[in-house]
Amino acid sequence: LVPAIPLEPNARSAWVGTRPAIEAKLRQVAVELRWRSAGHLFVIAATAIAALFFLVLPLWREDARDFLWCGSFLLTLMFLRPITVAPWMLEGLPAPLVLAWFLGFAAMAIFFWEKLFRLLLGVRLSVWGRLCQQGGMLILGALCVLSPFLATSIGPRFTISLLLVTAIFIAVYVDLARQSARVDETPWMHLAVTLFQG
Repeated sequence: LVPAIPLEPNARSAWVGTRPAIEAKLRQVAVELRWRSAGHLFVIAATAIAALFFLVLPLWREDARDFLWCGSFLLTLMFLRPITVAPWMLEGLPAPLVLAWFLGFAAMAIFFWEKLFRLLLGVRLSVWGRLCQQGGMLILGALCVLSPFLATSIGPRFTISLLLVTAIFIAVYVDLARQSARVDETPWMHLAVTLFQG
């Protein structure tokens, strides 16, 4: 009997067979995974191009801080996307380091998210909204610093962190949106944010 060798990246599966046969199958699975990620790579590249466009635009336009914050937010999304849709791009990195990567860029994304919609909606966060944002960013920052020293199994912590990040995104936007005066663009903005959060 040959001991079962866990199949990565899907640790829930195990194959039984000779080591050369399993290693060949693993290589085939890795290639297939990369081909399936082609669409995600296109989105990552498009996000990078859009981010650079918005970041460069303020050089030719005065009072274009909204473009600056939008470009910064898109840039953080570009660095977050491989973790959720193309984890093979980060293979070789220790799991706690990947979690620290996610937490750090998520905290930056929340910061840029608030700056962007504060300008677009023309309002500021309320006291409770500011507490949610800054408290959440503080927690994410602390976890980012501590994650390399935690155990290598990050599944539950990643899920909890993802839920926390999503909750902060929603809390910040809802707090800003409820204070803003209704304008023609507001429904489209609500729809775009809902799709993004979904």
